[in-house]
Amino acid sequence: MPSKSRKKKQDNNKGLIIIIITVIVIAAISIIAGWYFSDRNTKETVSEGTEPSVQQTDKLPSAIGSVLDGTWVSKYDGAILTVNGRSFSLELPSVDKQVLVAGTIRVHEQTAVLKNISANANCKGLEGQYTFSVKDKNLQFQLVKDECAGRKERMTAGWFRL
Repeated sequence: MPSKSRKKKQDNNKGLIIIIITVIVIAAISIIAGWYFSDRNTKETVSEGTEPSVQQTDKLPSAIGSVLDGTWVSKYDGAILTVNGRSFSLELPSVDKQVLVAGTIRVHEQTAVLKNISANANCKGLEGQYTFSVKDKNLQFQLVKDECAGRKERMTAGWFRL
């Protein structure tokens, strides 16, 4: 017959296991939803036709923008940045509900200009300009100009390719 302390320890372990499984399930649902909504918002973003204009970046060859194309994970907070051509989506980590920010991105040489266009986005309509470097599977943005404090802090923290 197990002692009371052993039974109490087993009960504590069951609670911890339930919490871990719950977090894993929420993370999986979040990733799947981010993938689904990032494809959806990319199409909506392109159709809105709102694009930032800084430093004559309108006439970009598609090969230049392809350096950032793909999915990147923030080293700061695990946010997922998906770049597809001239649009991006940013899935912010949240336990309560999914927060998805869509926007446009313009890439010229080693400079990227981001503009949030989602209705729920902080700093909607403000442009942020960054230089960037990609080494191995790591992406680093360096601030040039951005009045959006939240985006500035997140973008300059470092990213890795998923």
